[in-house]
Amino acid sequence: GAEPLYLERESPSTSSWTATVAVAGPARLEMTAENVVGVGPGAILDVAPSVAPGAPTEVKVVERHTTYARVSWVVPDPDGAPVQACDVWAYPVNDYRRSSAGALRGERSAGAGAAGWEAEVPVDDAFADMILRVRASNAVGPGPSSKPAQFCLTLPPDPPTVSILEVVLSGARWRCRATGKNGSAVGVKAIDVEASWDPGVWKRPHEGDFTVECSKTAGEERVTAESTWEGSVLGAPPGREVSLRFRAMAGTVPGVWSEDVLLSTPATPDPPTELTLQDRVPDRVTAQWKVAATTGGPVERCEVEHRQFAVVMWGSWVTIPVD
Repeated sequence: GAEPLYLERESPSTSSWTATVAVAGPARLEMTAENVVGVGPGAILDVAPSVAPGAPTEVKVVERHTTYARVSWVVPDPDGAPVQACDVWAYPVNDYRRSSAGALRGERSAGAGAAGWEAEVPVDDAFADMILRVRASNAVGPGPSSKPAQFCLTLPPDPPTVSILEVVLSGARWRCRATGKNGSAVGVKAIDVEASWDPGVWKRPHEGDFTVECSKTAGEERVTAESTWEGSVLGAPPGREVSLRFRAMAGTVPGVWSEDVLLSTPATPDPPTELTLQDRVPDRVTAQWKVAATTGGPVERCEVEHRQFAVVMWGSWVTIPVD
């Protein structure tokens, strides 16, 4: 029922024609051509209504920094109504009431295609496990939100600085200094320790006799960005080269393992040497020997086990005591 639009070509050498038609909602366009003979048959083109964007997908964290995290997502442009803006909501896990003040506004991501968007989300020291939701909008209006995506924005702590305080019978006492990267509330909350005395085999605590005790030093009970920890590792076999490695835990996020800390567990004494008989009488002997000190310290005592055995002489049993 609309008045027809009569168009002319700009150049006789082209067969393409264009027209801009104002539409509101769904519409149907009918194009006809006319020459000196008359008007030819028409062709129909249906115009679907513009729609709001769909829910963003592929929401993920692409970079983590001390004070913010960069997140990205994908949302295609609907036909005829490109996405004009994307809003991001960030809030702690299980506490939507603490959502970020107002929505964070995203921007198109360079090099990620026409559908790629990204935004910077501040990392609050008070919480690092976050829920993110994204919603896109265009000239038609806002679309549905993405599915809630949970992320841990805590940065892995650096390797702790470790010093051995004392080597004990089957392990060592140690102290380490660790630092979390996201601030005090998500600072180091535990120290993880592994030990190895067989090449390439790392043992976790409570594997066999290997045990670890660990706690913060006095006065540092609360969670802080920097903290000092002390503990002991026990259960290593005597007289072995033992490797220890440490890492800090920021919540559930493991840090980077430290360089191996090497120590030697105290060894038992070597077998006695230079055994000689100093004196011998019919009913006793006096023996002498040497025992060298080892990493286990000076020899505190020696034990002599006395055995008796029997030999046959001229058809009768004779008992000979031997030390």
